[in-house]
This record gives sequence, structure tokens and C-alpha cells, in this order.
Amino acid sequence: MNFTSAEITHIVEVKRIVELYVNEVRKSEWAVDYILPWDKMYLSGGAIASVIQGETPKDLDFYFLDELSMRNMETHLLYKVEYIKDVDEKYRDAVGKDGKMITEKAITMRNGASFITMQFGEPTFVKSSFDYVHCTAHYSLLESKLYISPKQYRACKNKLLIPNSVTSSHARANKFLNRGYVTPLEVTTFP
Repeated sequence: MNFTSAEITHIVEVKRIVELYVNEVRKSEWAVDYILPWDKMYLSGGAIASVIQGETPKDLDFYFLDELSMRNMETHLLYKVEYIKDVDEKYRDAVGKDGKMITEKAITMRNGASFITMQFGEPTFVKSSFDYVHCTAHYSLLESKLYISPKQYRACKNKLLIPNSVTSSHARANKFLNRGYVTPLEVTTFP
């Protein structure tokens, strides 16, 4: 399975837009003038799918290649608590720490950048635990490169809910189905 020329053109534009989002995060007030482990991070999750679909991502999930980089960023962000997103009032008693989006899984900044603190490692390893294929493309900050396969691209572009692992939950499936995703069984022809 290869990309069509139209898909390649679109992917080049998607990469450009993803880079703009990443660079905006890197220019954040809490990040300026600090040596942060950007070259030890990659962006993955639903943000790339959103860009492919022409939507603005709700958040940007950054993962770390190693534990030291993850812990260094976590420590830095905890000193910048005023820039961490506030917990929505309806979830205040169930989520976060001291009213901020600090959980055992991630720290989420006001600008939508989420730094994942529950796992780290090479993209292939981390993404193997992701529940759906459309969440598995990634952008390397070190290489300024978008890694996406034809299957991942088409799952994103066509809103196909293709399982990537057995860890998906009914609630997560419903979340995507409510956003217009369809299961491959509902599609009679594949692009």
C-alpha cells in the first residue's frame, strides 16, 4: 500500500501545520529561556488526526524517549504551576491536583500541550499500547519529521476506527463514534 500523489501533497501540508503547533508550544512563556529536552520528545495521539481532518487539535500529546527527560520536564512544569490548565469545575474533585491538570498520566498546560508522564520510550514501543490506528502517527521533534503510514493516514482522513491494540474501552470507542468515526465493518469500500 503506497500513498497517492494527492495524499503526499496533503501530508506535506499536515507536517507544516503540525510544526507550527509544536513551535508555538516551544515558544510558550513557561518554556522560553530554559533548556528543555525537546529533542527527546515526539508528538503523537489524536492531534495529527485532527490536522489531517482540517480541525484544530484539542490538545497536543508529547511523549518522551527516556525517563530522565520525562522527569526533568515534569519537574520544570511543576515549578510553572501558574501555566498549568485548571481542572474543569465539574471534575474538580475527581481529577487533577490542587485544581490543576496534573495527574499520574500527564501534565496539561493552558495552551493545550500535554506532557505524558505515565510512559516513555521509542515511538514504536509506546504507540503499540495506543488503542486506535488513527492515534499512532507521530512527529519527531529532533528530526522535524512526520512518521505516518498509508494505513494511519487513511484511518485519520476517513475517520476509520481501526483497533491498534486490545486496550480500547467502550467509552473511548463511543467518544470517537460520536465524532463521526466509523468502524471498518460499516464501510463498504475502502479508499
